[in-house]
Amino acid sequence: MFEMDLEMDANMGVVRSDAVSTNGHLTPLGMPARLRSSLHSSFAGNGGLSFLIAMSAVNLSNFIFHIVISRMLGPASYGALGALLGIITVLTVPIAAAQAAITQAAAEGDTVSDGSARPRLAGVLKWVIAGGIGALGLTAASSSVIASYLHLHSLEPVFFLGLWLLPSIVAILPQGVLIGRLSFKPVGVALTIGAGGRLVAGVILVKAGYGVDGAMLGTAIGAGISCLLLLWHLRGQFTPRFMSKARRKAEHGAYNTRSSGREMLGSEGLDGEGLGVNLSVAGLSIAALTGSAVFLGIDTFLARHFLTASAAGFYAAAAVAARIALFLPSAIALIAFPHFVTSRSKGDNVAGRRHLMHAIGGIGLLGTASAIFIAAFPSLVVDVLFGSHYSTSAAVVGVLAVSADVMGLITLLVYYHLARKSALAALGWIGSIAAGVLIGVFHTSPESIAVVMLTTTSLVLAGMLLPAFRSWAFRKSAEPPSHTAGNMCSSLWSAKPEVDLTVVVPFFNPGERLDSHIASVVKTLEETGRSFEVIAVSDGSTDGSMSRLVETAPQSVQVVALPHNQGKGEALRLGMAMGRGRYVGFIDADGDIPAEILRSFAAIATGNGPDIVLGSKLHKSSQVIYPPARRLYSFSYRMMNRVLFNLNVSDTQTGVKLVRRDVLANVLPRMLEKRFAFDLELLVVAHRLGYRRHAELPVTIRERFTSTISLRAVRGIVLDTLAIFYRLRLIRYYDVPHEPPSFSILTTSGVTAQVGTP
Repeated sequence: MFEMDLEMDANMGVVRSDAVSTNGHLTPLGMPARLRSSLHSSFAGNGGLSFLIAMSAVNLSNFIFHIVISRMLGPASYGALGALLGIITVLTVPIAAAQAAITQAAAEGDTVSDGSARPRLAGVLKWVIAGGIGALGLTAASSSVIASYLHLHSLEPVFFLGLWLLPSIVAILPQGVLIGRLSFKPVGVALTIGAGGRLVAGVILVKAGYGVDGAMLGTAIGAGISCLLLLWHLRGQFTPRFMSKARRKAEHGAYNTRSSGREMLGSEGLDGEGLGVNLSVAGLSIAALTGSAVFLGIDTFLARHFLTASAAGFYAAAAVAARIALFLPSAIALIAFPHFVTSRSKGDNVAGRRHLMHAIGGIGLLGTASAIFIAAFPSLVVDVLFGSHYSTSAAVVGVLAVSADVMGLITLLVYYHLARKSALAALGWIGSIAAGVLIGVFHTSPESIAVVMLTTTSLVLAGMLLPAFRSWAFRKSAEPPSHTAGNMCSSLWSAKPEVDLTVVVPFFNPGERLDSHIASVVKTLEETGRSFEVIAVSDGSTDGSMSRLVETAPQSVQVVALPHNQGKGEALRLGMAMGRGRYVGFIDADGDIPAEILRSFAAIATGNGPDIVLGSKLHKSSQVIYPPARRLYSFSYRMMNRVLFNLNVSDTQTGVKLVRRDVLANVLPRMLEKRFAFDLELLVVAHRLGYRRHAELPVTIRERFTSTISLRAVRGIVLDTLAIFYRLRLIRYYDVPHEPPSFSILTTSGVTAQVGTP
């Protein structure tokens, strides 16, 4: 039976060696040493651990800010503050997503070698400053609307919200560049000092009687401090003056480097390297991180609208307490992101999945432990953090803590799918819409809103996690695995072509007409004067056709059997993998397309000919006798494929094709379809990989049509087609090289080969 190699690294995510050398002797590694080695080799190296510590300090400072300010303001005013901070998150992220694009560009090494980086960075800085000023103006212009919706007593808090946006947006550029170059320490220092400044300024201003205004102004002051420190660290990069790399090296010593061998940011900056941001990547980052931010804060925002002022304040306090579970997960996601990008750009799935497993393990351990503690002792957590006035918050803090733990994993997966440039990164929008609709229906109490959030976050996590796990089943290399003498799959990937043409004829219970059709195929190919082979593949036939074919087939025909019916696509995969021809293709076994068609196909399949030669019912010279129902099905399916895939072929499903050997060797390992969508997937993958030189030839289709198309078959074809679209557009499955399929072959007698076990 067809078996794709799904063997995974059993030691994935674990230190590979259990011993170290000491004076020439091997000694076992202790647990602390293993842990340090594992952390350093994953997301915590290159200053990542320092960044984790710094982010812990930042989150702790921000958390203390909420605790102190909530006690000073009281539930009603604190509910207003919580809603405003939720708006900050939503408004910041669309532009802050540019930070992810900058990080991705830096991690991929999309740079120039001359000194033009500084003018380019200076230009980007002008844009982010303009964006910050624009956001401030937009917020000020909409202040009356926001204040009215949130039932605020003045416009000043909304203005300070905009004032917070200005430095936060400007900081995107230096922070994105530094993280992309794995220079985590200066980012951690700047954010830590800024968080401390926010706490001090906020407490002083609220204590002075400025209330929510003072808390928001303190938040803006903290953001300004962090922004200035980040800009100061890269101060040399925003001037038009620059020195050559050689001169900088002579004056400042050897550059800092990291494991990949590329230069990274030291205290002197980018050392002349430039920065290129892909607009499509930036757009996906904006969509993904905006959706994630909206999803994270939509419950607090809607709670302020639907609940009473006090109830909204209790909910906001519970949400803040629950987000203890997000303290370190968010930092781990930021650290892991450039590693995901680097692994993806190198096509190294092994490293990518190792980093993902390390990050999931870290988030799962830290976030789940926090969530369990909060859920187990909700009253204690609320009382210690916010005081007895917020005791009502204990009813929902446990549920929100579990939801926050799930949200931490979602945040990680957002960055993982961003690195893969997959639209799944934006799945948070689906969660936001679902949460908004459900909260709009079930908002009778804080408890009902919390349950909605737990439900929607769990569903979104499943939707993002399952494709990530599925991709682990495949390795980075398209190099063929080692084969035994009986493994016939080596013909396509290992052996050189031995004949001009290989024609595969898949069949399932075709009746007696198969013999005459195979004989016609052989005769036609003999008349072309080309060397050839014919491989007839039984897809688990039970009508005795295989036995008859074994007795009557010419020596140029090899008969192969699948142990049970698996689908036309599976039979084609086996037969084409065995092909020894320069061109490998197939023709349907039912005889509706006569074998004589192969003459024109053989004539064009020479040398470095087209990538794919295919028959088309729509060719002006085609002679097709087609029942009306089949014409309707065919037309509808063509329209569907045109919308979904925009292929440069008119007809994907006619059952005769030839594929150049090198094209097939690259395409076939990526294919998964086992049924009638095999033809479509072949063309889609080839198109995706850049093989677009097609030759469409006319065909003759006789009025036989012994098979019928049922509604069940139509439904199956449509579902298979949507699955191809999902793999192509959403999880980008076809972009990653995969290993060729592996077959276990048991030769029986004569020309017959049994594949797998019955």
